[in-house]
Amino acid sequence: SAGTFATSTGSIHSRFPHASESSFVASPSAAEDFVSARVAEGADYIKIIADTPLGPSQEIVNALASSAKKAGKLSVAHAARKAAWSMAQEGKVDIITHVPADFPLDIEACKKMNDEGRVCIPTLIMADTMAKARFLPGMNYDAGRESVARLHKAGVTILAGTDANQSPVAAVGYGAGLHQELGLLVEAGLSNEEALRAATSGPAEAFGMGDRGVIAVGRRADLVLVGGNPVEDIEAM
Repeated sequence: SAGTFATSTGSIHSRFPHASESSFVASPSAAEDFVSARVAEGADYIKIIADTPLGPSQEIVNALASSAKKAGKLSVAHAARKAAWSMAQEGKVDIITHVPADFPLDIEACKKMNDEGRVCIPTLIMADTMAKARFLPGMNYDAGRESVARLHKAGVTILAGTDANQSPVAAVGYGAGLHQELGLLVEAGLSNEEALRAATSGPAEAFGMGDRGVIAVGRRADLVLVGGNPVEDIEAM
């Protein structure tokens, strides 16, 4: 868990019911205190909301990612628009969740992502759900799918995630959403095996959980048995 996320007053996330005063980072100098407070609470990662135009400034995003690194924690940034993605990249966060829902990422951004060893969790199922619900104007699922295709072609590590939630507007099912996500990743260009790794060994490696993720001696026997062969048909999951 990352505990509470870092955002700013006036942002969309500041209006979420689980946002609190401790979520608001008003200046770069306050970033280190935010990170220290999360570490003291036992957070495993530092969650940063990269958003435009009402989210934290570029300087604050930079300071949060830097402070997380100093504290020995991974930084994970929410970035759902192309401009926010640029902020996360410039801030040198470790992991970016979501892909832009407005415009596809360009080839240069994907190459930078790979060159700097950044990880992407695109949550295509959430992008598809929000686009169908017309949650925000201008949302385009095809832009997200194209971004995943370009990231994959550039060699970026892609992990399976869902942003599962019980919102009355854009709900994504727990568990079932992950099975849907695997299918969407395959549609976006990943092979079946790559999609399976994106939900197993990939996250274990990216998040430093060396006790799981593969079937091997000494690892946790955390198995899902399915009928059929998902390497041949991802729907077998």
